[in-house]
Amino acid sequence: MKNLSTLLLEANAVKSELYKKVTDDVEQSLKRDKFFRNSLEEGKKKIETLQEKYIKVETLMREVLLTFNFN
Repeated sequence: MKNLSTLLLEANAVKSELYKKVTDDVEQSLKRDKFFRNSLEEGKKKIETLQEKYIKVETLMREVLLTFNFN
């Protein structure tokens, strides 16, 4: 039968292992969240850029149509 100090040492080792595992899991989760948040921000910026380009192209097309209609 194990004595109390041996059981306490084993329990402490298990506690340390669990703490490390949970800490690692949380860190990985935070890294994934940050990656997806950054990806989302980049995606929003790309959409805004495309919308701006679309508006410019639409404006140019109108100008071209107006030019041909008046000539």
